[in-house]
Amino acid sequence: MIPKRSTSEGEGTYAGEKKTITIKGINYTFAWCPAGSFKMGSPESEKGRYSEETQHRVQISKGFWMLEHEVKTKKANAWGLYDMHGNVW
Repeated sequence: MIPKRSTSEGEGTYAGEKKTITIKGINYTFAWCPAGSFKMGSPESEKGRYSEETQHRVQISKGFWMLEHEVKTKKANAWGLYDMHGNVW
């Protein structure tokens, strides 16, 4: 769920700026991710690095609002346990 953009809501003014919207009584907090570039991946000197973690520059051409927490539809069992696929034990 991404907040709809309008002239009244617009873009954020700084990285990490928060915006909360309420949908059907549930508050969703979003953080502003501005346009820019960054390095993704691991440097070759990092211990435990996998070969497919090649460091490269990523360019974000347009800022966006990202949900601050993932949305889960499954609830954990009484012990709060999931398997490696996110299934409840």
